[in-house]
Amino acid sequence: MKTPHRDKLTALFKNEKLPASDRQKEQLVFNYYEQWMSVLQDKTISADKYLQALVDATNKYKNFIDLDFIFSSSNDFLYRQKGQLKLDNTILEECLPYLVDKRLVPGPFSTVNHFVGDEACYAGLFFGTWLAKTLEDRVFIKKKNQDFAVGKTIKISIEDDGVIQIRDLKVAYFAAELKTNLDKTMFQEASATARELKTNVQNSKYCLVCEWLDMTPIDSATTSIDSVIVLRKAKRINSNKRSNFSSVNGRQKYLSEFTTFILSNPLDYGMFKHLVTMLNEAIPTPDSVTEEDKLARGYF
Repeated sequence: MKTPHRDKLTALFKNEKLPASDRQKEQLVFNYYEQWMSVLQDKTISADKYLQALVDATNKYKNFIDLDFIFSSSNDFLYRQKGQLKLDNTILEECLPYLVDKRLVPGPFSTVNHFVGDEACYAGLFFGTWLAKTLEDRVFIKKKNQDFAVGKTIKISIEDDGVIQIRDLKVAYFAAELKTNLDKTMFQEASATARELKTNVQNSKYCLVCEWLDMTPIDSATTSIDSVIVLRKAKRINSNKRSNFSSVNGRQKYLSEFTTFILSNPLDYGMFKHLVTMLNEAIPTPDSVTEEDKLARGYF
């Protein structure tokens, strides 16, 4: 399984611009990371207990990174470079693939060629002009990077004018875009991505997953997005308050208030449960809905 967050941590502590006082916390940070991973990789507990443990452990680790490591730093580097360092937003990117576990989402394991995680997925097949010289120009396969996708790796053979190519395609049946703060522009861009996915992959599902909402809620039913999931069930702290956080003095002044805000709005178990439900709907087990089930409920 990919480790996007661990990769960012490794790159951070190799960064020459990282202040010495933050660099001294390397072992502490990786100790917390390993504790988090030990929970996510635990195969010994039941499904419901595992999901709750995953959420609890992710809250604990994320609070450590966001509050103790970044916000409480005695330097401005970590907070001001959050967007480029991608320490906080890669936590969810590394966490969510662990939801695709046989105890929670058994469907993908019915085939050996499934994939999970951040992948460039199939987004359309297009044909070039009659006079296109190369096979790549004659048959173009569009791909779209998905932050979190679950699907199949499929091989296709393309032949034209005696030239044959075999290509691997990542076909996503479930895809999610992950955002720390979701605003209207991001929502509109995701709407286009969702429409493209559903045009090309039958019965696929697409959702937006964010920590904080930074816009007025828009009904996703008006788009191709199946659901917008706000993991903390809260809006982002207002910009007037955030403007004080760019300096050490400002963060120290508002540390208690910011900590209360974060702890009062944890990652919510119910939202992770909703994600699991969507994953099971998108990728059911082959025998999960029988003919008798369809007739009993009266619709299909």
